[in-house]
Amino acid sequence: MARDFTRRFIEEPLPEPLLFRLRLNASYDGNPLREDERVFPEDSDRGLARRLSRCTAEQVVDVLWRDAMVPEWVNLSVVGDARTATLVEVLACGRYTANVERLYHQHEDRAPFHVLSPALPPKFERGQKFSIYFNSGCANRDELSLVAANAAKVWSLHVSGEDFDDDVIASLPPFPMLRILELEDSPLKGPGLVGLRRQQSLRHVRIYLNQEAPFSARDLPTMPQLETLTIEKLPAGSWDFRAVASSAEKLDMLSLQSAHDLVLDARLRAPLDWLTLHARSVVGDPLPPKVRSLYLHLRGSHDDDIGRLVDRVEAVTALSLRGTPVTDELIEWLVARWRLEFLDVVDTRVGEECLRRICARHPKLTTYPNLSL
Repeated sequence: MARDFTRRFIEEPLPEPLLFRLRLNASYDGNPLREDERVFPEDSDRGLARRLSRCTAEQVVDVLWRDAMVPEWVNLSVVGDARTATLVEVLACGRYTANVERLYHQHEDRAPFHVLSPALPPKFERGQKFSIYFNSGCANRDELSLVAANAAKVWSLHVSGEDFDDDVIASLPPFPMLRILELEDSPLKGPGLVGLRRQQSLRHVRIYLNQEAPFSARDLPTMPQLETLTIEKLPAGSWDFRAVASSAEKLDMLSLQSAHDLVLDARLRAPLDWLTLHARSVVGDPLPPKVRSLYLHLRGSHDDDIGRLVDRVEAVTALSLRGTPVTDELIEWLVARWRLEFLDVVDTRVGEECLRRICARHPKLTTYPNLSL
């Protein structure tokens, strides 16, 4: 059904044979489980994900059927052409159950399965057809080779796994209309970033490193067209953040994450629409004078640390300090200083009475936690 449904949207013919890309633990399962529910944290193993990137139907069933239990929902959508077969993504809930009443999509008469269209282009109109390569995902080099042969049709490119190291990224051919590049579970160390200079239309780069190993942004080329940049699992110590600050002068959104102190050895000058820093603390003075949305999730930073970090910031509209151990005193100062419209102090040391005082003085301010609830 997923293959036949997708034929309504796709320009290229889709082969009759089917192969499957199985993605497990695709749900949020932090809430308490019911007695008849079970989760398998080991399903998040990266090696397992690589092994399940191309499966037969029988292999999918062997993985998803466990002691009469199945995932509570399973979404199916075509994600590519594997030369001789149509590649269908199987996105599976992490909660398993043998209770039929727990299964989603009961009204479709094939619970827990649900068929989705392929990812649609921006401004899609009913009846429009587009290339299967418009939104491309690759789990190995063979798949990337097929996508590269159709480079002129690719608008977004998502590559995942150990295959996509510095050598591969450095040698990427030009993709004339590529807007989004996402490297998931990436072994990138940095030299491969030079390959981005050939992507003249690239606007959004997301890099999710697969280990907290040495990484440097030193080879990031000048990219005046870049609008958003995300890098996660950054290592301890310097990683040449100055290359980001100098190469992406018109950056609109920046998101950086590290399990350590995040070293930012340069200052951003231009205003940002969105800045997220998720780490133990921040070393440096990187914040620009104006940030519309500022998200500081710094578990090892206190009032003085945050005060120094934002000392030169003139304007913020939305502020999140979730998980940062700040107190009433700092929040009172920040609210008086900026014209905030949104404030998130969940998992901080800010007291309820302080939050009530702030809400009374600023009735239009949206806060989390929301005391009215």
